[in-house]
Amino acid sequence: MRRCAVNEVRFDAVHYCYPPDRTGAASRKVFSGLTIRLEPGNMYAMTGPNGGGKSTFTRLMAGIIHPDEGAVSIGGRDIKA
Repeated sequence: MRRCAVNEVRFDAVHYCYPPDRTGAASRKVFSGLTIRLEPGNMYAMTGPNGGGKSTFTRLMAGIIHPDEGAVSIGGRDIKA
């Protein structure tokens, strides 16, 4: 059985705004200075209302989208690298 490496996930002063939509609605701030450290071996739960940023958090962590400011790193390596 092959084991996956387990690394710390860090959000350091992350800012992210949804871009304006096609209707011309203004951009909406999702995270403003979010700083969090997720340590290996722990379990975390993310709860909140629809549109609260749960999926955006996951997309940032996966590198699908990038923060407007700040950094997201896994195992000490910036996901943008």
